[in-house]
Amino acid sequence: MPVTGICRLCERSRPLELSHIIPSFVFRWQKNTSVVPIRDSNKPNMRTQDGTKLPFLCSECEDVFEKWETPFASQVFEPAHRPLHSMPVTVKYGRWCLKFAVSVSWRVLKYWSEDPRYASLLLEKRLLAERALQQWRKFLLDETPNPAEFEQHILPVGMVKKPVPGMSPWFNRYAARAVDHTFAFSSEIMFVFSKLGHLSIFGMIPPEPRVPGWTGTKLHVRSGHVALGGDAWIEIPGAIVEFMSSRADHAAAVMGSLSAPQQEKALKALRNANVDGELFEAFLRDFQLFGDAALGQREDE
Repeated sequence: MPVTGICRLCERSRPLELSHIIPSFVFRWQKNTSVVPIRDSNKPNMRTQDGTKLPFLCSECEDVFEKWETPFASQVFEPAHRPLHSMPVTVKYGRWCLKFAVSVSWRVLKYWSEDPRYASLLLEKRLLAERALQQWRKFLLDETPNPAEFEQHILPVGMVKKPVPGMSPWFNRYAARAVDHTFAFSSEIMFVFSKLGHLSIFGMIPPEPRVPGWTGTKLHVRSGHVALGGDAWIEIPGAIVEFMSSRADHAAAVMGSLSAPQQEKALKALRNANVDGELFEAFLRDFQLFGDAALGQREDE
């Protein structure tokens, strides 16, 4: 039955849709290209057909978001998930791209702001996050022309041939297959992280109106190009690699928490995977780079 409540975006009392936090087209890709079942990180022993969704938006606001999701899915997401030999170096985008990115970052931050852990944030950081939510909401409703200092950066995520020190032994599998989102904060930086398969969106919540260390990743209001291929010139802060490695470790911990029967099913699916498939290649790269650590075993075992 439809649930009536306050729509998070328009803030009117209306029947609410079961809204996705990460857009549904991302999970369709994951499901259609996966040899193992999709699992919810909060309930890893249960298979799922979809991502996190809850009564969140009214149908009118859902329709607004869909107008931006449709071109992003076909003009950015689809090319980013082609085989490397057919992937373009860059793709052009229009006004819909920044709107889409902000809509994802806003959804994720709004979702996390309703989590009990959010209350543990220092007041100064919580107020800054609230400012980001307000600015992003105003931009989505066309009440302001841009997201101000709360920029959106989009980063292609690919498998690595050479690891950096401390990199997770699950990094390639995480890079190739994971869909993920979280609200990240430290003493120096805050951002909203949304991983859509081979693309990651960073909604920045900087303590100052400047985001240093990023080149070729910022999304602009009217138009621009998203870097996809290996020849595209981008730079990111080293801390971002460390952060994504920590997310790969988190994904590994979720898999490690599977019950013995579920672990056996996952291993059986991997054994039966196409040797030309993405998951098999990612697993092989992790094993070549990290040895037994890629299997969840210490080298001395």
